[in-house]
Order: sequence, then structure tokens, then C-alpha cells
Amino acid sequence: MSELWEWVLLTSVMGTVLAGIILAARWVLRTKLTPNWHYMLWMLLIVRLLLPWTPESPLSVFNLLSSHDVQKVDLSSQIDKANSIHYADPNLDPAVARQHERQKSNSTRKEIEDGQAETFDFTWLEITGLIWIAGVLVLSGKTILSTYLWNRNMRRTKILTPSHEVYQMYMQVKEELGIRRSIPILISDQLKTPALSGWMRPRIVMPASLMDTLSVEEIRHIMIHELMHAKRHDIAINWIMHGLLIVHWFNPILWLASARMREDQETSCDARVLRYIRPEQSLAYAHTLIKLIEHNAKPKRAVGITPITGTKQQLLRRLTLIKQNHKYNRSLKWSILGLTVVILISVLALTNAKSGWLSTSISKDEVRELMRNSVDRFAGLQGSFTNTEGELIEFKVLQGDRPFSYVKKGNIETIYKLYHSYTRENGEYTNIRSFLEPAGRPTPKKYPVLPDVPRRDQAKSGLAEPIVAPEYAAVDYLKDDTLWSIQDETSMLGRSVIRIGGELPNDMKAKLQAYQFTMWIDKETGVLLKREVMDTSGKITPEITVQEIDFNSNFEPLDYFVLTADEYNELGQKFLPIKVEPFFN
Repeated sequence: MSELWEWVLLTSVMGTVLAGIILAARWVLRTKLTPNWHYMLWMLLIVRLLLPWTPESPLSVFNLLSSHDVQKVDLSSQIDKANSIHYADPNLDPAVARQHERQKSNSTRKEIEDGQAETFDFTWLEITGLIWIAGVLVLSGKTILSTYLWNRNMRRTKILTPSHEVYQMYMQVKEELGIRRSIPILISDQLKTPALSGWMRPRIVMPASLMDTLSVEEIRHIMIHELMHAKRHDIAINWIMHGLLIVHWFNPILWLASARMREDQETSCDARVLRYIRPEQSLAYAHTLIKLIEHNAKPKRAVGITPITGTKQQLLRRLTLIKQNHKYNRSLKWSILGLTVVILISVLALTNAKSGWLSTSISKDEVRELMRNSVDRFAGLQGSFTNTEGELIEFKVLQGDRPFSYVKKGNIETIYKLYHSYTRENGEYTNIRSFLEPAGRPTPKKYPVLPDVPRRDQAKSGLAEPIVAPEYAAVDYLKDDTLWSIQDETSMLGRSVIRIGGELPNDMKAKLQAYQFTMWIDKETGVLLKREVMDTSGKITPEITVQEIDFNSNFEPLDYFVLTADEYNELGQKFLPIKVEPFFN
């Protein structure tokens, strides 16, 4: 739910920016763009709010926003305070040492969980997400109720019969407009202004009082106007916009944009009517609108209807546009201007910020901290990656109080469990390696416990260690801070990642026969998702490319490498200098 709510917030921000651009364009070009192009601009907003993804562009207006503003992530809630692991005392009995490690691991995990639970962002997302859902449910219920009441009122209407004097005129207008679908005319005592009602089954609703007071010509103007709405499927557009407002109910700018869209919808329809009727009838059409507004100053507003009248302020604007309609006269220059504005706004606001253009608020120290303590940010991890030779390597890793790893490359499998690693090739055990002293105690660590020293992977995941504990593998790449930088924040495998890169130190240049490097670091855990190097000719060599990954996986280590007693005795006599606890059922 939190991910959906974050996406809604981000989309709402982008929609607000686009709505602001459209409102500004309407004001600047209010006498330059035709009413049809004014209405067309709002279709861009609907597209922006509907699409879950849009292409990236260096011209996108969202490049002006930093990633701190658009994709803000509180890294402090992700960074563990611990800078080093607590190693087991070599003088302790192995069982006691393991118990000691479990207590330390549980304590560390509890501190992490407590710290995450106390972060403001997490609580804010949860609370506001629940409020958002409540608002969506309330507005949805209100919409369903109002639609039901409207449809119930429609059952009390009467259908205009062919015997009525305006029926033949109506059928002629339909034929001239090229409308073949059945759109009946309903006579209602409940409605005071003409309107088109219904999306799937449209019908024109006429107040009974107007049928006796309006002339046939005035009724004809109304019929043309409402049939234009039906021909353009305006009610369907209104329903889509209303659905978006339900999702973004908390955004007042989008509510304002919807109101302005409905106004432009009516003026655009007026413009189409004026193109259909004879020029000398424009004044009569304006008089029809004035007569309708005098008959009902406050027309009913609902999602599924398009009343022909609005407020007096809206009517004044529509009459002004009707008066200016002769200026446009289907001129090519107005079409070119409108198309240019639509394309320009599409490039600016219908595209996302281009990767690499967004700045990042994350420091190098925070990136190092993520990489150094990555092993504390997941309980279980599994996936696969390809190496420099393109070989596929599968891995499964458990951290915490029960470190375990399983790595498979081709036909060779390696498992680490209970201070031992077991190797199997083509299904047969070939080696056992002990990490215990002859006295049966864990081998002391060779590295000092200092905050600036990379942490080793307790699960001894071998080929997967650069992914699981990336700073140890990356220390030689990053030892000169003047040579590398944080490039941007982007996405990979559906996760937010930090991309870093730069020039390799001289010794690494000679070792790798490369000049530059790039790494993709998972923003939440610090796990390495990709690393590649480039030589002076521009050739890029992928060193590590994660193909798939699953964080906090739940799997049982006993499902792998179960030794029988005979297998253990045979391998133990050959490879192990001491008698140890076997890993078998």
C-alpha cells in the first residue's frame, strides 16, 4: 500500500506541475489559441495522470527538480548505527560463542527495527496512506450514490415520440452530423437545463418547461450542442477525469484544473456548433444561451451529464468567444499554433527526468555506510548474476544468528554452514573446509574491528560476496575519493539504486586493463546490483550483472547438502585435521 501511495503522490506532483503549465498557457495565449486547442491541452493532463510510465527526456521540466524533491528517501532510516561486527571470542567454547553471536545479532536486529519504527517518514506514509484510502472510499461512495439517484430520476422521464414537431428536425441534425447510434430525447420535470446524460447509453434530457417556451430554431441549437458532446465522447472524458480526482482528491490544483477543463469543454463545443451552423445564425445561438441562463441560473452539475449552461461569468466568456469566432475561421496558422503548443507542453511535462540529470542529496560517506553494513539490512537474499565471462551464478544467503550461503556455478556447488564449507561437483561431494582451530574454536578474524575497515560476509558467500558485502570488493575501486563521484539515482530490477563511478586508481587500471568503472548500489540495502569497467577505447566490460534478486527470502538451509554419516567420515578423514560436528540428518 505504501508503494502505491508514494506513486500517487509522485504522480500528483507531476500532474500539478503540468496543470500549472496548462493554466499559464491558457492565460498567455487566451486570445491566440482556438477553444478547441484550449480543450485539447487538458487531454495532456489526463494522459499524464493515467500513464504509469513515460519516456525520459533531457528537456523534461522535471529535470529542474532535484531527486531530493521528487524522489526523496530518508537514508538515515536505512543506515545502521553499527560500524563493525562483534566477533566471537576464540577462547570460548563453540556452542557458547554461537549463543553469544545470536544474542548480539538479535539485539542489533531489534535496534534496527526500533529505529525504523520511530522514523517520521515511515509513520507519515502509513498515516497519510490510510487517510488517502478513506478519502477515496468516501468519494467513490458519494459518486455511486449520486449516479444511482440520477438514474432513478431518469426513470420518471418521457421519451420524445416521432409525432412531436421537433422530432424530424432532430433526426435530420443527427444525420447531418454523421451520428448513427441511438440517442433518444427525454422530457423531464426534474431538470431545468438541457443536458446530455449517460456514457454507454447517451440520451438528451430536455426540461418540459423549455419545450413550450423555446422556438424550434432554439431547440435545434440545443440539439446540435448536445450531439456535439456525444460525438466527441465528452461524458467518457468527464468520467475518466472524475476517477482521477477520486484518486487525487487531496490535490486542490487538480480540482481547479477539472473545473477549467469543463469550461473549455463547453466553449470548444460552442466553437464546433458555430462551424456547423450558418454564420448569420451565430447571434441567434448566443441569444439561445442567454435565454437558457435566465431560465436557470444554477444548472445541475454531475459526472454523467453535460448541461449546456453554466454560471453567468462562464456565459460571459462563452459569448465573448462566440463574438471572436470569426477571427479563427479555420485558419491554418491557428492550427499550427495549437499543435506547436501541444507538442511543446508534451515534451516538457509528458516526459520524465532523464537519468543522470537529477542531482542527488546522498553523500559519499552515506554510500560507504550503506555498502559497509549491507549484511545487516536483509535476513535472507537469493538471486542470480552473470560474471565477466557471462557465466550464470546462483546464490542464496542468510545473515544474522545463522549465517548460511549456497553458491552454484555450472556443476559446482558450495555451501557454508556451522563454520564449514562443503563443495559438491556433479552431485558428488569433493571437499570439506573447516573454519575452526584444532581446539574446535572459530578461527580468529584477521582484520581489526575498526569503523573504516570493510566488513566481511559472515555467511562466506564466496563468488556472491561482492554482491552481499560490496564495500570489501569495492575498496580498491573507491580508495581515492577524488577519482569517483555519485552520478545519480535511478532504478534497476524494480528497485531504487544509486549509481557511482569514475576513474580507476593506477594499480587497478593495470590490474583490470581498464580506465573507468560504474557501480549500481541498491539504495535500501547497499547490495551491489551491477558493476562494469570501461577501457580507453570505450569498450565496456560487465564484471557483475545481477539478473534477478529477492530480498528477505525465506528458505531452509537443510534443503541443501545433507551428508550421510559414511560420506562425512570419508571426506572428513581426507580433508579435516580435527573431529567436528557433521552437517547431516
